[in-house]
Amino acid sequence: MDHVKAVWTAAKYFLKAVADHVADDASSNALISELIMPALDILREVLKERTIELLLPHQKGHPITYNHYFTVTLQQIRNERQEDGIRRIVQEFFNVDSLKPYRLDATYGLRSLVNSLMRCREPNMTLYASDEALDCTLAYYKVALKRFIDDVACEIVEIKLMLSLHDVLSPVSVYKSVIELYAPYGLELGSASGVEESLEVLSLSGLSKDSDERDCDTPERTTMGYDAPSQLDGYPEPMESSHSRKKKKKKVLKPVQ
Repeated sequence: MDHVKAVWTAAKYFLKAVADHVADDASSNALISELIMPALDILREVLKERTIELLLPHQKGHPITYNHYFTVTLQQIRNERQEDGIRRIVQEFFNVDSLKPYRLDATYGLRSLVNSLMRCREPNMTLYASDEALDCTLAYYKVALKRFIDDVACEIVEIKLMLSLHDVLSPVSVYKSVIELYAPYGLELGSASGVEESLEVLSLSGLSKDSDERDCDTPERTTMGYDAPSQLDGYPEPMESSHSRKKKKKKVLKPVQ
């Protein structure tokens, strides 16, 4: 877990260095705080979960492997353990302190040496079983450790972390982040003219909004409550078309008898 955290920290410093190199201070700080760090925080949790998944078989599962390297490692461990006993027997037989080259002018009975080498095998079955279990455990640990290191390097660092860095600072991600942060205000990063244009856009949008609100507040021109639309305050009388004037008949007042 410490190795994964160290790699994640190195990736964080790398992305910060990239942002500082390609952008000014204001843009770099905005990218780091609003885009890079949130994405890296999510990525850190993904790496943590994946690491736990890779550790779970080694912590909860049965120690088993089909890698032939286990057999080779087991034989090497057994040879190393047996070598200590054989070295001790040879040194005692020839009365020497080490196995470096010696010139010996004496007669030796090699049968006794062979017998000593044969007796170096452990006759106690309990100790023999313990030695075998220890050798198998050490051999499996070496195989499992190599496999776990490969899994961390390939499945966590390369796939989960390195391939995700492209998405963190991709042009699409940066563009969307800038739009989400500054588009509601009509601002552009590091641009004074952009601020002026944004203020103008905001003012025009405010006037348009006020106009829309006035249109929504205008009452409908119905005869309910009024005799004619001209009776509404602030509204001019509607103009009559020529067609309506032709069809309109003049009223003649008749004298009252």
